[in-house]
Amino acid sequence: MTTQLSSDNEQDLIQDPPNIQPSADTMLIPSFQPVSATAQSPGAPSPYYIQEGDDVPDVGSVSSAFATPFQYSSALPTMNEVQATGGEHVYTATAPTPTPSFGEKKAGRSSLFKIALVTIVTVVVLSVLSLTVFAQPTQPLATTTPQQTPAPAPTTKAVPPAPTAKPTLVPTAMPPVGTQNGIWVPQQLPAGWMDAGLTTGDAIFAERTAWTFADREEAIDFRSIGTMTAARFILTPGGKTRFAQNDRRVANDDFLRVVQKKDLIQSAVGLGPHLVKFQAQDKNQFVWFDVSFQLYQSQRANPDNPKDQRRIDGLEVDATHQPRIHHMSILLHRIDPKNQGADAPMGGSGWLVSNYGLDLPGNTPLEILQPI
Repeated sequence: MTTQLSSDNEQDLIQDPPNIQPSADTMLIPSFQPVSATAQSPGAPSPYYIQEGDDVPDVGSVSSAFATPFQYSSALPTMNEVQATGGEHVYTATAPTPTPSFGEKKAGRSSLFKIALVTIVTVVVLSVLSLTVFAQPTQPLATTTPQQTPAPAPTTKAVPPAPTAKPTLVPTAMPPVGTQNGIWVPQQLPAGWMDAGLTTGDAIFAERTAWTFADREEAIDFRSIGTMTAARFILTPGGKTRFAQNDRRVANDDFLRVVQKKDLIQSAVGLGPHLVKFQAQDKNQFVWFDVSFQLYQSQRANPDNPKDQRRIDGLEVDATHQPRIHHMSILLHRIDPKNQGADAPMGGSGWLVSNYGLDLPGNTPLEILQPI
């Protein structure tokens, strides 16, 4: 039996189909796009292959159907399951994070290395240019001495010092006294010098001996009695006898007492030996010298007052208060250097003092006395 439903009942029995349309905030999975080219059956031989030795054709001329099977592709999207409102499960795709390839990493490192290299080269070049262009030599420091304003003269009247003993010395500069042209080379040798077989060198050694004797003879120091006999070693045997008999330094104690009372220190300065005369007598040879000098003295200002410790220093002066120039006459005797021995005076240069005299009147020449 067939039952016929009314149209109203039919509409009640038919239910609306479920809404399967995705919501606006739901991302659909992109559909897979098939390759347009027809896939090749597995059994069919490949229409394109490469043999060793063949030239590789241009990639642009090969269709996409014959591309090499191993190609790099992007990673697949991540599928996330989301539950919809009606209890349905909807999958959303999240784009994968692109991973840099090996070539991209290498290119990045190469770029950083190039940038660092260019920076280093630039710094070095700029440093060299700054040193060569801007470097300047160090200038010496200029020092200036400030000018001092002289102090004004005092207006008060100076008190005169207490009277002291009249000094016998004057601190004046020593006038030039010396040998010819300031050196000990005689400009002219005396007659008979060269005929006796003597040379200019012998004359210089004779000057040196006369200079040494005058220097030692006039040197006095009250603190050392040895200065009284310092010139004795240059004398000949006859000269030593005459020294002990006639020289005031050892003949008696009078001169020694004067030296000690004055605390005298004396030295000959400006000595100048001058060769005067040469004479040969039998086998002996003699030469006369005049040695000029001045005396520099240091002594007590008031020898009669032991408590007065003041001293005066300066050149000895004459009656006109001018530095006094002394003259010592010296007679030298020639001694053969071969016969003087190892410890000869003056190193065995061949000359010894036979006679001498200080400030002789009228420059009277010394006599040759015996014993020589």
